[in-house]
Parts: sequence; C-alpha cells; structure tokens
Amino acid sequence: MNARSEPVPELATAAEARELCTRLTRLVGDLSALLERETGLIRQQRLDEVASLETDKSALFAGFARDLAALRANAVLVGSRAPNDLEALRRALEALAPVVERNMAALDAARAVSHGLVEAIFTFAAEHDGGPSCYGSNARMAARRPARPTALAVNTTL
Repeated sequence: MNARSEPVPELATAAEARELCTRLTRLVGDLSALLERETGLIRQQRLDEVASLETDKSALFAGFARDLAALRANAVLVGSRAPNDLEALRRALEALAPVVERNMAALDAARAVSHGLVEAIFTFAAEHDGGPSCYGSNARMAARRPARPTALAVNTTL
C-alpha cells in the first residue's frame, strides 16, 4: 500500500506490465512538457500563469507516484516481461532530470528576486517609520521618534 492507503495493483501479464511502462513514460513526457512550460513562464515573469498550472502538475505527480509504486511492487515481472518498455521509461526519466534541474533553478532565481524585493521594502519601511521629518516650533527640526519594529506580512507562495 502507498501513503494514501490505496492498494497497489498486482500485475499478472506481460500486457499489464507494458501498459504500466507506457503509461509511466507518457506521464514523464507530460510532466516534462509542463515543467518546461512552467520554467518558461517563470523566466517571462508571468507568475500568475504559473499558479494556474498547479492543478495539472499535482494531478500528473499524483499519477506518477501511483504508477511508480506499482512499478516498484511489480519490478521483477516488469523487468522480465517488458524489458523494452522499461528501457524506454528509463530513457524518459533520464531526459526528465535536466528539465527538473532547469525548473528548480528558475524557481530558485524567482525566490531570490522576490526575497530581495521583500527585504528592500522592509528596509525602506523601517527607515521611514520614525515619524514625520519637518520643522517644528521656532523653525527647529522636530525630534524624530525612535524607530519602532515594523511589521510586514508576506505571502511566500510561489
């Protein structure tokens, strides 16, 4: 059983083994295409569109995890009855690795930029939280109030 307590199907035939490998290979291709699209949108700074991909990405990853659990549970049968399909799956997974790396790099860059912006905004807010800077009575500068801690709420979802 997997983490969600769904039973892992037990495969009995070569056709079932080939079908599982084919389905996993297709899922890997779909994940790769979606991650490439997400990476492109991040690089174009179209983060609102990135968020719209989340449902599809979650569904693909759930299907991938489910079928990967089935592959692991039936590894001996799949290896002996569908070696060519298993090799195609291995090649697809090898091709997915650099796509994931590029996606992670783009996400890290976007996080770094947003973190820098948040720090700049916080610093600006903290520096300008000492009260007004203007002349008081007798044309003297008004005494600045001591700086207070500045609260800043941030949505960290990317």
